[in-house]
Amino acid sequence: MNLNFEIPLKRQPKQEKYSFPVLTMQRQPEEKGGARRFLLNKAAFELLGLNSDKQVDETLSVGFPQNNNGNFVVAVTTNNVNIPDKFKYMLHKSNNSFSDKTLYEAIQRELSLDNSQDVEFEITNNNGIFTLNLLKEKTV
Repeated sequence: MNLNFEIPLKRQPKQEKYSFPVLTMQRQPEEKGGARRFLLNKAAFELLGLNSDKQVDETLSVGFPQNNNGNFVVAVTTNNVNIPDKFKYMLHKSNNSFSDKTLYEAIQRELSLDNSQDVEFEITNNNGIFTLNLLKEKTV
């Protein structure tokens, strides 16, 4: 008789909503003090050249429009000593996310967003500068 003492998992692999790089601002949490979270999909993780090793700490920064046609920029700032630490957001590798209330609220104000729903940005590579473009419904 063969016995298996493992508990079978019934989880399905996570399906990506988009096949292109996307940063999602999750809807504003209802509870006071809830995390203002930003999620990167797998394609965004790859485009930005982020290390998938969970043991490696990495940071991201988001830049605001200045002669950039109103688009935000995102950059990996892990070893960049020119960016102050308060503007570096630690990437949580377990769910490819980072959170910061001040950044979240600044983007919300800048774009007059209704954060009762998730807000998605397509990430595009413009000559090595990664811009965030507000995503209107687009096909996968």
